[in-house]
Amino acid sequence: MKILIAEDDLVTREILKRLLANMATEILEAGNGVEALELIEREDPDLLFTDLQMPMLDGLAVVEAVRGSARHARLPIVCMSAVKNKDEITRLVNLGIADYILKPLRASEVHERLQRVISQHAGWRHTVGDGGKPTLLLVEGDTSFRQFVIPLVEGDYTVIEATSGAHALRAYQEAESKPGALLIAEGLTLVSETQLVSVVSKLAIEAHTLIPSFWLLTDAEEVPPEKARHFSGVMRRTFVAEQCTEELRRTLLSGTARPVIQP
Repeated sequence: MKILIAEDDLVTREILKRLLANMATEILEAGNGVEALELIEREDPDLLFTDLQMPMLDGLAVVEAVRGSARHARLPIVCMSAVKNKDEITRLVNLGIADYILKPLRASEVHERLQRVISQHAGWRHTVGDGGKPTLLLVEGDTSFRQFVIPLVEGDYTVIEATSGAHALRAYQEAESKPGALLIAEGLTLVSETQLVSVVSKLAIEAHTLIPSFWLLTDAEEVPPEKARHFSGVMRRTFVAEQCTEELRRTLLSGTARPVIQP
């Protein structure tokens, strides 16, 4: 695994290098945000650790640039900061960061955490399916809606279909290219949509691959917050092509998936 550390503080960089030495095949270093983006473009790292307070270009700008890149949008990112700013953390979570670590770094406290992050995200590149497209697992019992929505997303995803939660679990386990996203219809029987999120997340961790983003497909006007928190976003079901396309762009195709909060 090739890891890029973007950090202007030399002491923090050295601590991270020592902690990551046995977890990486190569460690790259950048002293500011501009250098970080140059290295991302040139070296295509597998994981980015970035400080938020850096000269020339700060960490938030780096994260936004990466997420806006067609080539690097799915790069796992761990942010570090000496300041715990709730609004900043919320914004970063909405940009899909893998973790947020407070400084100063204490080796004894963060070593296991770094191992967990790397374990969860080491296989993220393998979620790409045929034709270089990411794989989507569509979990929907209504055949007509599946047939309606698949042409709208197949330009961006290789689609795997499942008709129930139990079927989705089997489809996920058997998939050669693990899905990078699941679009899950509300109202599943036997294995509910939130249970599906929990089990697939555990399967991904056990397989040392990226936990996919989960999107809820619903007919409801509003989803309770305690349920919505398990998903990267909520998409309204519609058979009107223009409206459905707009919903897909707002959610699944937005490229701004949030980490799942484990139940």
